Amino acid sequence: MNEILKDNFNRRITYLRISVTTDCNLQCFYCATGGKPINSLLSFDEIIKIVSAAAKLGIYKIRITGGEPLLRENLSELVKRISEIKEINDISITTNGHLLPQLARELKAAGLNRLNISLDSLNPEIYKKINGGSLGNVLKGIRIAKKYFEDVRINMVVIKDINDNEAEKFIEFGKKENLTVRFLELMPNKGQSTNPPFLKGIRGILYYCNQQFLSNETLISKLRGKYILSRLSDNEKKGSAEWFLVDNGPQKIGFISPISKPFCADCNRMRLTSSGELIPCLHGKERISLREVLHADNYEKLIIKKLHFAAQRKVSGHQLNSGKTFCEMKIIGG
Repeated sequence: MNEILKDNFNRRITYLRISVTTDCNLQCFYCATGGKPINSLLSFDEIIKIVSAAAKLGIYKIRITGGEPLLRENLSELVKRISEIKEINDISITTNGHLLPQLARELKAAGLNRLNISLDSLNPEIYKKINGGSLGNVLKGIRIAKKYFEDVRINMVVIKDINDNEAEKFIEFGKKENLTVRFLELMPNKGQSTNPPFLKGIRGILYYCNQQFLSNETLISKLRGKYILSRLSDNEKKGSAEWFLVDNGPQKIGFISPISKPFCADCNRMRLTSSGELIPCLHGKERISLREVLHADNYEKLIIKKLHFAAQRKVSGHQLNSGKTFCEMKIIGG
């Protein structure tokens, strides 16, 4: 029997995030690297080999990311093949939502459990400034997704003086549309634009993050002026978010606070890039290639060995507060 996947800090690894492309149809200024797309993508057969091996070590949760994952051709086929691995019981996708009108139905039929949709503004002009896209397209995608998925979550990256005044609007939007809203703190990103459209002339990849950062603690304090926010107990908390009931429920909102309240101590995940590299920690430097073992006769044994090695390379916590990150969000997938 294979040994359960754990790191040196006795954290059990049960969650694998898989990037399937670096292509994207938007250009969020805090994410886009401007780099060239990766052409040597893992095939679905190669991804399935990795997921099957990981499942034998206790991984049961998969999230498919990008770039924009819905740009990967025949993605529903990959979802179906992952869903057929008996140990995997939770498959989700993080998407910007623009292609959901065409794909939501077939993704559900393939076995997808949940959707996380990135949406940073409900103002069409601000939305376009942040990523160059059309708000109408993503709202249509959300409406279609709700027909097929009970669990649709909205991820809003909070950017000071740009969209932070929309937090109440997002809560009301969640109430009206029966959506779970999560507020994410802005994180530094190695490849991010050094000259986003609102900050002409600024240089340095961390400067704008320092200027545009708003802690979730500050946001929660502001929201308490209008809402009763009741914190859920630790045993009701799942994942990286801190959850609150709004006005005693049933609506629930989450806050993901990697800067002000790091959750590294409870980290249960690793990441796989679209080119076949394991990343033990999102903001760490370590990269472990799997590609060279995927076609060996004893590939499963070698993949398992690499997964254990990657787990042992996880560090105790990130160093974001000192401005250190090797994360290229568009390549890793968050």
